[in-house]
Amino acid sequence: MTRLTLNDLHLRHPGAERPALDALSLEVGNGEMLALLGPSGCGKTTALRVVAGLIAPDAGEVRFDGVSVGHLPPERREAVLVFQSGQLFAHMDVAANVGFGLRMQRRPKREIARRVAEGLEQVQLGDLGHRRPHELSGGQRQRVALARALVLKPGLLLLDEPLSSLDAHLRTEMRALIRRLQRETGITTLVVTHDQEEAAVLGDRVALMLGGRIHQIGAGATLWNRPADLEVARFFGGCNFIPGRSSGGAFDCALGQLALPHAAPAGAGCLTLRPEAIETGEGENAVTLRVIETRFEGLLTRITAEVAGLRLEALMRAGAARGATPGQDIRWRLPREALWVLPGV
Repeated sequence: MTRLTLNDLHLRHPGAERPALDALSLEVGNGEMLALLGPSGCGKTTALRVVAGLIAPDAGEVRFDGVSVGHLPPERREAVLVFQSGQLFAHMDVAANVGFGLRMQRRPKREIARRVAEGLEQVQLGDLGHRRPHELSGGQRQRVALARALVLKPGLLLLDEPLSSLDAHLRTEMRALIRRLQRETGITTLVVTHDQEEAAVLGDRVALMLGGRIHQIGAGATLWNRPADLEVARFFGGCNFIPGRSSGGAFDCALGQLALPHAAPAGAGCLTLRPEAIETGEGENAVTLRVIETRFEGLLTRITAEVAGLRLEALMRAGAARGATPGQDIRWRLPREALWVLPGV
């Protein structure tokens, strides 16, 4: 399998005000699946196309196993890109679509037939080789596109928003299939997505890309609960930002002095915590707030409360949210382990 390294990539599309890639650096380990996460327009698909050789960067290097591949055309990079739409050939049946790349490599017919059959079994479509793409569901077409890539046994698999066109149920099934196949084959995989849940499920690590740059890389839970900056926190739904000052293991702010789970750098900072981490009741870091608004959001209720001009939001299940009435005071506990300080904000 292939270790992928992106070193200081720069790219600005003609006429664009801002660069699509701005000093982008990233490494995907041998056999790793990394999710490149970000909003539309952040440059993540551009990065994928640069890796595949479909676009040349203005500056920087793409390396496979430490060797620059900038001079190699797409067909010689041993990297296969699966597009968002799958891009199957409508005039070919499923088996012919899966075997297309092997025929381009001039593999023997018997080998092609064997590998196509194995590929279709891998994606659980063993009995549908004779069908045309228009006879398949959206999920089945994506499985065919995945099989077409896997039969080539590439060193690097590139997935561009592979599940965005599927409904919620099919997305869940395909996530599980992609994760299983990647573990079985050990192919180094870079998957681009705008979906936070998808990134967390698929990626061994998640790289958050904003404005052409990587802002943070790590386990999904780390980015979610320990954001590197305000932009990362807001991307993951952060809404509670409390200005104040850290001193040792305490944070002084409009809520009083709050105990921290660790000693934060001394000085001005911004305390943040997930809205779903807030609890009702007494105990360490308990504060009194006035309820401003409650909003039902399915399984959870969002409660907005205020004290000393500072607003906090909590997401709670029905039982915990009971009694939160606008205009009334409420006691909330901010668990020490859920607090995180962003320094110098």
